[in-house]
Amino acid sequence: MIFLCGHHNTGKTTLAKWLFDFGFPYIETGDIVRNLYKITLPNYEFSEWATKIGLKYPNYFNECILKEIIRLEKTLPQSKNIIVVGNRQKSGITFLINNHKTSYRNLIIYLVASEDKLYQRQLQRQDRIMKNSTLELFKNEYLAFDKEMGIESIKDIANYIIDSNINIEQVKEKISFILKQNGYII
Repeated sequence: MIFLCGHHNTGKTTLAKWLFDFGFPYIETGDIVRNLYKITLPNYEFSEWATKIGLKYPNYFNECILKEIIRLEKTLPQSKNIIVVGNRQKSGITFLINNHKTSYRNLIIYLVASEDKLYQRQLQRQDRIMKNSTLELFKNEYLAFDKEMGIESIKDIANYIIDSNINIEQVKEKISFILKQNGYII
């Protein structure tokens, strides 16, 4: 598995979509969790629901993500490896690595960018528009959520840390180099 991690708007999904064209299927962990939320239709706000589930069943979301990885592998047996996008916790990545054996080397790529750059990218997003957005609101909602989840501790186990403040083509070159260095053909 290849994990693309980092705060909101560091370019994880953009890179996953680009790698998909080279035969790397991907899953979005956030989509899996949000779909579970929609299915259960709880009487709680999303973050309250996720917190309650996480406290009662610590690996519930990780198990659901693992099932999706296995399902995708069975559907696409010729794929090179699966890109896992959006993990927010080191424990989730560790769980997936320990509970899913693959013939490929697991890679953890952590993307970093300045808060200002992340906010500017947020303003350009069409899929998650923040009404009346300010940099402070973005920091207090999105980035605070990431930090609360422990996202920055993923740097401790990352194989590579890439500065994504640069233009996307330069980031793609770095990812391509990393994957080639680890035996992948792009």
